[in-house]
Amino acid sequence: MKENKFYFIHETWTKIFVNYLGQIRLYSLIDLILLLVAARAGMYDIVGVLCLHLGFVAYLENSHARSYREIVPSWVWITLALVGVLFYSHMEFFSFLLFSFLYVNKNNAKWGYFSPFFRGLQNFFLIAGIVGYRSYLPFIVLFVMILRNFAGDLRDVEKDTRDEMKTLPTMLGFKKNIRYGHLAMVLVSTAIWWHFAGLSIYMLAIVLAFEIGTYWITPR
Repeated sequence: MKENKFYFIHETWTKIFVNYLGQIRLYSLIDLILLLVAARAGMYDIVGVLCLHLGFVAYLENSHARSYREIVPSWVWITLALVGVLFYSHMEFFSFLLFSFLYVNKNNAKWGYFSPFFRGLQNFFLIAGIVGYRSYLPFIVLFVMILRNFAGDLRDVEKDTRDEMKTLPTMLGFKKNIRYGHLAMVLVSTAIWWHFAGLSIYMLAIVLAFEIGTYWITPR
């Protein structure tokens, strides 16, 4: 009886851990790290951007609570955001916070259609703060992230239609999910950052394998 109880507790905590791990979106996190390497970011900027990004994800999960996802407390995203602002020493963090707020409020009919652009502008300003606006890297980031988020909305068309969410694909009349489009775009963006980072082909293979392996643990 005790063994069964212990197994049940262990299984429950394992599911909770995996659920939270999935909410972090490890595939997106490793992609962002590679982008920061491509931008030649310093250690403080890397820590700052990663904390800001994780704070945004925590804020998103806290605001868009789902029955199949564990609850993310408000103090998590507040703490991560404060640490991120402390380490990321560029004024562009204001723009990042603004577009993070607008993206999270994409359930609002006023903003839902623009959510891919909000997501692209988040990373545009974070990278522009590091490399400057004369570099073309932030503009490539903007374009790629808009396409990537649009692909993410295409993946969820049926659910968004059912929930009456106003996204760009639902406005354009898409009815069926395009299941693997978002993953494909994640892999494409990673390959682009890898190209700018100048890393070995073996590193790219490892990162792509990691992204494919972790993509499916995010509860959707």
